[in-house]
Amino acid sequence: MLIIVFILFITDKKAPQSHFMSSFSNKGFKRLLIGLSTAAILAISYGVYYMATYQPPFLDIQVQGKEYTVFGDIGEAGYYAPQLIKNKEETSFHLVFWNDINLGEDVELRVDYPSEKSTVIEGVTLAQEAKDLVKEHGIQFIYQVDSFVFEEEGMVDVTVVENGKDVQTIPIEVH
Repeated sequence: MLIIVFILFITDKKAPQSHFMSSFSNKGFKRLLIGLSTAAILAISYGVYYMATYQPPFLDIQVQGKEYTVFGDIGEAGYYAPQLIKNKEETSFHLVFWNDINLGEDVELRVDYPSEKSTVIEGVTLAQEAKDLVKEHGIQFIYQVDSFVFEEEGMVDVTVVENGKDVQTIPIEVH
């Protein structure tokens, strides 16, 4: 749009009597230039805002020399697994937290399936590899979840429950 404004401005200065330029009224041409300039400035401003505030839906991290991709709400809570989480296959995964969510002994995970069926996972342990990731990504805690078999595919909600209270819900995509 700025290029079009520039071309129209140059045309107005170099060839004001051309057939193209004489088809505009004086007020109409000025309004067109102001409108195009305003639209271009707004578009550029939105692009700068979008690039400055963009938060990707994943984060690549390195844990003990291995590359993983964290999915979920980056900056709040997410998960990663050594392989794709598939329906009816045993898998282990890690829960990643950016906030101070130091879970105690009485912790379980409630798995809510798309069919509204629920199961409970016990055996959530604190993983030690989070220390390196605090400086680099701001990750505070990583918890390891023992092997588990998801019974349905789709978006599954895994809710951290501590002492009977829901602490955090993480959506996990099961293929």
